[in-house]
Amino acid sequence: MLVSTRDRLRRVPLWLCSATLALSAVASPPTNYELVFEDEFTGSSLDPSIWHIDEGARKDAINVADAIEVSNGQLTISTWTEDNQTGTANDVHHTGFITTNDLFLHPFGYFEASIRFDQGATGAWHAFWLMPGGSTPIWGTPDAETGAEIDIIEYRYTRKVTPIDLTADMHCALHWNGYYGGHQKTGTDPDPQPLNNGDSLMDGQFHTYAVLWTPEKYEFYFDGTKVWETTDGLSFAYSNIILSSEVASNVNWAGVTPEGGYGAKGASTNPKFTVEYVRVYNLKDSVSGQAAFNSDPIPGTLEAENFDVGGKGVAYYDKSDSGPGTNTTYRSGEDVDIDADASASNGYYVSEPSVNEWLEYTISTTQPGYYSASVDIARVQDTSDNSDNGMMLFYANGEQLGLNRTDDTGGWTSFATQSIPSYLYLQSGDTFTVRFENSRDINFDAIHFDYLGTKADAREGESATLSGPTIIGSELCSGSQFITGFGSTTTVHTAQFDNVDGFNDGGDVTMTLRYSWYNTNVNKTTGVKVKVNGAYLQNNGSDLLIPFVSTGSWNHWKNITLTLPNMLAGANNTVILESNAISNQNIRVDSVIFTRDEPLPVTGGGQITTIEAEDSGNIMLGNPGNEAYVATHANASYGAYVKGLNKSNAGVEFPSITAGSGQATITIYYANGSGASSNKALEVNGVSQDVTFPATSSLTDFSGSVQATVTLTGSDNIKIYRKHNDSTDGAALRIDYIVIETTATASIDEYTEAEGLEFGQAIQGTHANASNGAYVDRFNKSASGIEWIVTAPADMQATLTIGYGNGTGSESLKMLNVNGVDTLLTFPTTTGWNDYSGVFQMTIDLQAGSNVIKLWRDGAGIDSLRVDWLSLSN
Repeated sequence: MLVSTRDRLRRVPLWLCSATLALSAVASPPTNYELVFEDEFTGSSLDPSIWHIDEGARKDAINVADAIEVSNGQLTISTWTEDNQTGTANDVHHTGFITTNDLFLHPFGYFEASIRFDQGATGAWHAFWLMPGGSTPIWGTPDAETGAEIDIIEYRYTRKVTPIDLTADMHCALHWNGYYGGHQKTGTDPDPQPLNNGDSLMDGQFHTYAVLWTPEKYEFYFDGTKVWETTDGLSFAYSNIILSSEVASNVNWAGVTPEGGYGAKGASTNPKFTVEYVRVYNLKDSVSGQAAFNSDPIPGTLEAENFDVGGKGVAYYDKSDSGPGTNTTYRSGEDVDIDADASASNGYYVSEPSVNEWLEYTISTTQPGYYSASVDIARVQDTSDNSDNGMMLFYANGEQLGLNRTDDTGGWTSFATQSIPSYLYLQSGDTFTVRFENSRDINFDAIHFDYLGTKADAREGESATLSGPTIIGSELCSGSQFITGFGSTTTVHTAQFDNVDGFNDGGDVTMTLRYSWYNTNVNKTTGVKVKVNGAYLQNNGSDLLIPFVSTGSWNHWKNITLTLPNMLAGANNTVILESNAISNQNIRVDSVIFTRDEPLPVTGGGQITTIEAEDSGNIMLGNPGNEAYVATHANASYGAYVKGLNKSNAGVEFPSITAGSGQATITIYYANGSGASSNKALEVNGVSQDVTFPATSSLTDFSGSVQATVTLTGSDNIKIYRKHNDSTDGAALRIDYIVIETTATASIDEYTEAEGLEFGQAIQGTHANASNGAYVDRFNKSASGIEWIVTAPADMQATLTIGYGNGTGSESLKMLNVNGVDTLLTFPTTTGWNDYSGVFQMTIDLQAGSNVIKLWRDGAGIDSLRVDWLSLSN
């Protein structure tokens, strides 16, 4: 719920993807690509924010979580057999399958994994591959642009009844248009080919396997050497990463499964493979040309038709290539269908996008923080077709935010606003993507981003303590469920959220609800109240009834925002949604987020200082009679500047500057009409560096700016000048002013009571000696403990402090997991179970945005522990 990118196909002969076809070597990653995804499998378990473990039957095996092991910076997926008997009819094979679907999806890029194939066997194979993402993969048309299976490496030990050695075969392939009657493929051929230089995939070493996927072609790599490329089967779909082992007794594919199976778990005969890392690199925006179409910042509205520049396959995918609609030439150079209508918010809208088309928007904001988002959509529903469902998917930086369905809005230009299922943390440079999964056309007008605050406590509706309301499943909700049942006219129904955060200072907190309510009677209300710490919200002396408005359909969702006054500081609040037992109108609640806009504390700098070059306190440098001097021109800031820097030692000195300490960026604004670059020295406290000033259009064009990184002490002398007798920097230069920006160091100061954070079999207990009179107990139960989600303003280190009691008489071992990284902690004894004076401290790494801190029993440490409170500071 909180989140803190074509050619037409032609049939060709099938080719083997092997190193005998090697064309060239490439560095990893390719030039002009930057890292956008990485997992190095640290800790002792998969990162659940990146990977799903798929469980259940698949082919001739059962996918199980036990087949997945993470340790020593490596992932291992194993296959084994239980219930072995002569023959395979009663064997039960177990293996593993993990995917980033719904968590990380990406179209195009350089996808690479470092893999060691440890053990092979007939009937089994291992794979690193990509699949179209979303709620369901898109299949069924002969055009792979809507989605293709991209097999980067499928490792088979052998095939045929009489084994054929495939350990020197890098097999990669493409599949599209489903797997049955219309199935198309390329790149697969069962005949083995030897790798160059006698290389083997079973040599006990890690090798890199990669695909460079662009809108023009695929290139497949083994250890940085290109082994195959093709322009066929080109997909434009957002796709997820899969690592899997599979079993199927197929003579022509991987051979038959062994008569005795693969041995019990842990046997030396288990087929398995080990992965060091998975990485994804994207073409840099400076090379791809992707950028915001305009600089409209959020909070506010992004018009649908103002998707990024960069072209097809970079900023958008449009299958029809039909360009603007018949009513407009707006953005006529793009393929996206755009029409005009006065009912659209800016007079234009994106018209009738097809299945799996997508649009991407680069965010610009001076207000980073948590946002809710909504879209304006119009459509006319075909009531005779149950599949006419108008689906849209949303992503932020590749992470799926959820799915919306658009029912009939009353007309093709009758735009209705729908909220998307997730709240998200946004800052400048983030990307927001809309993908169309509709089976029928819709019209798309705008995206609205509403700012919520810098701190957030997000809850799923179904996480509340319910009395009366029930939980219903729905793919249109952030947690795939919502709560409903506030419509009783005889009984008060409630949804209670405990330990709600009032943040550092308490007071007013904003509550945003995502809800659905289909009401055709304007005189009806929902009769739902809000109670905060025992007191109802008021409206002119009466209990406030939440002013919900109809969403127009039970499949449509909106946001409503209320202010909760008098909240207590910290996670010490109870918020209840309560029906009034009068109204018979129902309401559906998907999620709620409590937010506060608290300024992020800044220490040790963070200030911006601007100094004009001509200021009277500055010193004009130079040899006697050839010093730099002040001149005037209307184009310069404040009408003046410093010139004469073409003379030896001539320049300007900014003495005794107090602009903060530590690392800083100095931006120098200038004019250079020489027609060539001008080189000068920038000196800070005697430390000099060379700076190149590119030419501007004229001597009176003061739009030039360059930046340099320096270290400040708090009282600094800064000089810009031509070095003595340096023949390389004699060109003229005019200095207008400088801006010094010191690097801000963000701080964190968070505290929470442990109660309310428990999971598994952990429970709350009470005692007067505990802070707030309560604590969390039963850390001796398997997979039980507490989980604290906290927001950091930047990447940082912080001190985690845990208050506890340990009356066992011996040390208690517990596992700490911070954003997927495990550390085993030892808690010394206290004098007894009612002594909560124990304090444990350690330094942890936090990431900008949301962080998950979990303290629990994870196999280790069967001793009891009582946790009272936690804090973070730096």
